[in-house]
Order: sequence, then structure tokens, then C-alpha cells
Amino acid sequence: MKRILIGLSIMTAIVLSGCGESGSNNSINLDATVQYKTSGDYDLKTYIAPAVNSINTYRELSYMNQDGKKSFKGDPEEEITTEKYDIQNNTIIVKNGSDVIDDVFVIKSDRIEEKEDINSSVDTVIARYANIGDYILVDANDTDNSEGIQIQRKTACKLVKHYGTKTLNKKEYSDVLQIECKTNGSGSTQANGILINYDIEATETVYVSKNFGDIYSENISCQEVVTTINGRETKNATCEKETRELLSSNKI
Repeated sequence: MKRILIGLSIMTAIVLSGCGESGSNNSINLDATVQYKTSGDYDLKTYIAPAVNSINTYRELSYMNQDGKKSFKGDPEEEITTEKYDIQNNTIIVKNGSDVIDDVFVIKSDRIEEKEDINSSVDTVIARYANIGDYILVDANDTDNSEGIQIQRKTACKLVKHYGTKTLNKKEYSDVLQIECKTNGSGSTQANGILINYDIEATETVYVSKNFGDIYSENISCQEVVTTINGRETKNATCEKETRELLSSNKI
């Protein structure tokens, strides 16, 4: 869940439409509306983080493909990360392995706000209460990519399924929610006779377990840049797959 909340900067998963099929994410409506309500089948406050002060340890794997396809071979880059959760009633402070604040979740009666720190402005808002099929986040924003191109982007996240038990990487969890997210975006710039077009589409699947938080997520990221000079096009496309798996959760 944390990945969803901080991911609009984004994120994280950027998938080019030409990279392949996006599975169940195709059913997500980027123009949907979030209904903020004070009751529902699931209170996401109990799914975004452990129930008590804890340290979660994750294994993150990253695969890169330079041809713009969603097929990944070879050994991934691996990183072990930790998140320390400080639960203070309706404020959840998340710190990294260096004990530096990464995120702050502020729990309201009908929504959950994410901020970079205690005193910063709100970055992202999701619905606190949801039923299966509800959209928990819909966002539209403009951002600049590494080439300085302004990207107009839409993101939507939907609660799609509940599992009484769910086995992920040979570990069984109880009371699990599955969340699907999708992002589309594009942008262009032209100067000195050079036209650059940039297109993106983002998908991600996240599993969160009650009183544990994020237990597994998978996203595929691709981007394509088309440069046109004197009518001649040059395309550059890359794809990246990232997975994030909970290794342990220990109370502190």
C-alpha cells in the first residue's frame, strides 16, 4: 500500500502500451470517481501498516529490458530494505533503515492522506473505507521526466479482490486485499526542429494483509521516447520489472 501512496511521483511502474497485455488492469477506468465514505467492508487503515510499532523487512528485485518488451531474462538486481512503523493513533510514521522519515500517513474519518513528513503538505489521498470494486485513488497531474518533458498523467487504483488466505512466494497470509493500479500519460516538446514524444502507461498489482501492511507487489515499467529530426524518427524503449516481497515483520 505504501507504494501506491507514494507512487504518484511516479512511480514507479511505467508500462508502455506496446510492451504487451496489462491483464486485469485493462478494466480500470482512469476517469472514475472515488467515493469517500465513513464506512465500508474494509477499513484500509488496518491494511496500510502493521497494527503496532514494527519493523518490516523487504526483498526488492529489479529486472531491466532494453528492447521495450515485457520479457525479462538474467539475474535481477536485489536489495534488502527495511521500514520502521511508528503508530501514533491516527498518524503512522514510516522511517527507512537509516531512521529517516520516508512517509507520514494521516488517518481521517473518510480518507488517508500521505505526506513526506509531519509538516509538509498532502501529496496523495486514498479512500479509507472501500468495498470490492471501489476505486480508492484517482489522480491527474503534470510532471516533468528526466528529459524535461511535461507529462500529463492519469492514475487510478481499484480494490479488486479479498482473500481469506493467500499464498505468495510459499508464505501464507490471512485477510488479504488485492489492489490494481494503472497510469496513462504522454507529453511532447519541440525546439530547433527536433520533436520529442513521450508515452507511458503504468500498471501495478499490490497485496496488503490486515495488520501487516504491504506483503507483495509487482510492477512492470517501460518508457518510449520518439525523436523526430527532419522527418526521420528514432525510437528508444526500455522496460523494467520490479517486485517487492515481505520477508519479515517484527514488533518493536
